[in-house]
Amino acid sequence: MTKYFEKKIPKLSPRLAAVAGLVRPGASVADIGTDHAYLPVYLVNSGICPKAEACDVRRGPLLRAQMTVAAYGAGDRVTLLLRDGLRDVPRADDVVIAGMGGELIANIIAPCEFAKDPTVSLVLQPMTSAPELRSFLCLSGFEIKREVAAREGDRLYVAMTAVYTGITFRPDKLFCLTGLLPREGGKNERDYLMKEAARLEKIAQGLKNSALHAGEAGDYDALAREIRAFADGGARGE
Repeated sequence: MTKYFEKKIPKLSPRLAAVAGLVRPGASVADIGTDHAYLPVYLVNSGICPKAEACDVRRGPLLRAQMTVAAYGAGDRVTLLLRDGLRDVPRADDVVIAGMGGELIANIIAPCEFAKDPTVSLVLQPMTSAPELRSFLCLSGFEIKREVAAREGDRLYVAMTAVYTGITFRPDKLFCLTGLLPREGGKNERDYLMKEAARLEKIAQGLKNSALHAGEAGDYDALAREIRAFADGGARGE
C-alpha cells in the first residue's frame, strides 16, 4: 500500500520542492508555464491543494502535462489550459510562475487584474533577473512576504511569495540583490548570498582594471561586503 501511494506522488526536484513549500495548504492553484505538470499533480495528490490549473502557452508542453496527469490519476483535480500567461486563466488562490526569467514573470503579472487581489498569493521562481523581479514587485504595489533558496547540483535558485498591498516604493540596490533571503538564514540562503557577493567582487575587480570605470568599483565592493555581512548574520540566525 505504501508503494502504491509513493507512485501516485511525483518526486520533485529541489527547485520545484521549494516552490511547492511556498504554496498555501488548501489553496486552489494556477501553475503558469506548467511544462510536465509535475508541480500541480504533486500538490493535489499529496493533499496540499484541492484543485489546480496547469497552464502553458504551447501545445507540446500541455501534451506532456496531459500524460503526467493521466499517469498519476489526477484528471479530476488538475485542469489543463492552453493560455498565454495569465490571460483568461480563472482566478486562483495561489498563482505559481516558476522556471522562467524574472522579467518575463513581471510581464505576465503586470496586466493581470486578479493578481492584485490581496487574498491572492504569488509564488514566483525566477531562473534569472531576480533583482529586476524584486524591483518590479515593489514598484507595482506587491509586498514580498518570504524568500527561500534551493540547490540543484552547483546551481542555486530563489523562490518567493508576494501579495498585493497597493503600497509602492523604490527598493535600493541591496534589497534588489538579496530580498528577504537574509531573514530566512538557512544554509542554501547563505550560499546564495555568498555567491552573489563573489559575483559583485568579480565585477569590482574588472572595473578596477578599467581606467574609464575604476571609480565604480568601490560601489560593487561595498555591496559585496554588506551581502557577506548579511550571509554571516543569517548563518547565525541573527
